[in-house]
Amino acid sequence: MGIMRRLYRGFIDLKIQDKIFLCFVVVIIASVLGIGISSYYKSSAIFGKKTSRYNVETVQQISTSVDYTLERIDDLSGILAFDQTIQRVFNTDMGAMSERETIAAVNEIESIMITHYNSQIMRSIEIYGNNGLVVKVPSSFNEQGNGPTPKQFVEMASVYRGKTKWLNDAQEHGLLYAVREINELQTAVKPLGTVIISLKSSMVADLLKNVDFDQSGAVLLMDENGSPVIASEPFGQPQAVEEIRQIAAFSSGSSIQTIGGERYFVSFRTSEYTGWKTVGIISLDKLYEDSRMIREWMIVVTLVILLFAFVLARIFAQTITRPIKRMLIPMKKVQMGDLDVSFPSGGKDEIGILSTGVNHMVSQIHSLVEESYRGKILLQQSELKALQAQINPHFLYNTLESINWMAKMNGLTHLRHGDRSGDLMRISINTEKEFITVEEEIKYISDYLYIQKVRFGDRVRPISEWRRAASIVIPKLILQPIVENALLHGVQ
Repeated sequence: MGIMRRLYRGFIDLKIQDKIFLCFVVVIIASVLGIGISSYYKSSAIFGKKTSRYNVETVQQISTSVDYTLERIDDLSGILAFDQTIQRVFNTDMGAMSERETIAAVNEIESIMITHYNSQIMRSIEIYGNNGLVVKVPSSFNEQGNGPTPKQFVEMASVYRGKTKWLNDAQEHGLLYAVREINELQTAVKPLGTVIISLKSSMVADLLKNVDFDQSGAVLLMDENGSPVIASEPFGQPQAVEEIRQIAAFSSGSSIQTIGGERYFVSFRTSEYTGWKTVGIISLDKLYEDSRMIREWMIVVTLVILLFAFVLARIFAQTITRPIKRMLIPMKKVQMGDLDVSFPSGGKDEIGILSTGVNHMVSQIHSLVEESYRGKILLQQSELKALQAQINPHFLYNTLESINWMAKMNGLTHLRHGDRSGDLMRISINTEKEFITVEEEIKYISDYLYIQKVRFGDRVRPISEWRRAASIVIPKLILQPIVENALLHGVQ
């Protein structure tokens, strides 16, 4: 409180020009900073919101593109599973077929499989028949490595009973598998074999090339078990994958999360077809990089505006206070007692009106000073006359008292009414008691009537109807003139 009081005191003691300038400065700074900061945060929020929405839509687009590609492979496995030739060959007992018939059947199936084989995205198409027949495209393909065995594929396919099962082996061998059991069309129950389509995981990476995702962002595709199908570094590391798996525990959404100690905007979507999750990750530093550029640009513009505004504020303050300064010289003369001065008034604004008003006021003061001087002289004369007038009632009162006592001493009864006249004289010259009760007023009127009764005799009768108003307070001698008028006009 002490500091605030000193600051306030210091502000009060400043010149008007400096006060106006400081007020301008405070208003300008508050306005410019308020507009600048609010505009920055508003633009950053809008930009971030649009970017976030764009990233969410991009993730949905990627997920849709992956689903579309995998559905095409699913359709292909269905075409092979329902093909009449494949149904007939794999529903035939191989022991009843000659070697020539077997070779012809294999060639016929291979020609069907070659029709659908795409070497750019596929490694192989394999069909393992329950009758012991195995057909592969390309025919020279031999399984190598530590991936799932044909027996494991067959067992997996049998669980899903004619539906396509997707397997992820992208991290180990860069492959994706579409596995489907071939069932007899007539019964839809009897299994005839298993179709295995091996896809290159780079197929999915090629899909991302056609999607305009943020350069600083990364896209992850995880299967239903949370294992990466595609993962950009450093998000392919086990720790990062585990953090992302926990973040994307729900079916879809977006939020700001911390991964590996850094903050990212993460959006994800779960495919209804495969159950795989597409996750988009963008660094917040990159997300708001354009916002920082806007902030730096706004700082420079704000400083320029403030500098220009300060100069204008100083000019405005000087323009406003210059007429006030011109009034100081005649004001000092008035302060010294010189009232024969004139204040400059050159405008119709408040200061011009003030100057005109001050000129009129000084003129009035000058006139009032002269009138006051004359009034003092008249007042002294009036006081002297009032003193003289006050001496006369006192003299008369003392004279009446002397007459009254002389009448008592000499037995002159007609002259003994002077004491009543003295009472009336006493109350009339008493300046301390301005208000009395009706009862007291009636007493003085009775004294007055008693004196008048000597003069008028029985024509004057005393007052009797006043008891109910006895305690009412009234100005003294206010009823006495009424009684005098009554006697004057009614009796005399």
